[in-house]
Amino acid sequence: MKRWLGGWVVWCLAVGWLGGLVVGSEAAIVDINATYAGKYIWRGQDLNNGQPALQPAATFHLGNSGFSLGLWGNYNMGDSYTNALAGGSIGRQLTEVDYTLTYASAFSDSWNYSVYFTQYVYPPEQFVRTGELFFSLTGNSWPFSPTLTFSYDNDQGKGSYVSLAGKHSLSAGPLKIDGSLTAGYDNGQFGVKPGFSDATLIFSSAIQADTATITPQICYTAVNKEMRPAADNILYFCLSIAAGL
Repeated sequence: MKRWLGGWVVWCLAVGWLGGLVVGSEAAIVDINATYAGKYIWRGQDLNNGQPALQPAATFHLGNSGFSLGLWGNYNMGDSYTNALAGGSIGRQLTEVDYTLTYASAFSDSWNYSVYFTQYVYPPEQFVRTGELFFSLTGNSWPFSPTLTFSYDNDQGKGSYVSLAGKHSLSAGPLKIDGSLTAGYDNGQFGVKPGFSDATLIFSSAIQADTATITPQICYTAVNKEMRPAADNILYFCLSIAAGL
């Protein structure tokens, strides 16, 4: 518990330090988000034993510098389950905390990019942690606004992961439906055989409620059983509430 709290303290100090580097820019803006996830699916893998989770998040934008700092967590809302890495039972508790430092900019009006590093921390597993470096490129003027993301984990994962995502919006009167499709290629992370591992289709519709945005989502994840033998194709529901401060 002390190590987990220590991580939060270090992160807050980093926010203050980087914020001090932003000279002549606007004050940092904070985006907050809370998601109820019917399942916690990550790259085709169910990380919460098929149970619902609460996933709070906050992003600190450091003025106009292009830098931001993110916090994300996963809290198990289901029944207790056995976790081999934890060496015992996990109940209703925080199972993961992620810290992310991002720099986002643009090559031109047509191409945006971001470079970010995420530190994953798993409190129940005696604070097992691993880090992953990402590079993401988005074509704004292309059909479906494709985003190509490459990541590499040189710690516990020992491998890379590549995803290609696209999105499209449809309007029917006052209703706007956003659709996205993401396909992933796992190049040997955590010792798996390299190959196309998973694909996720999401339909959502954002609803403005005063200063907050409520977004229900219907998600379907398909997995390559040769890559993810313990995983199944799964349909699940998520509901997010977001606001800016």
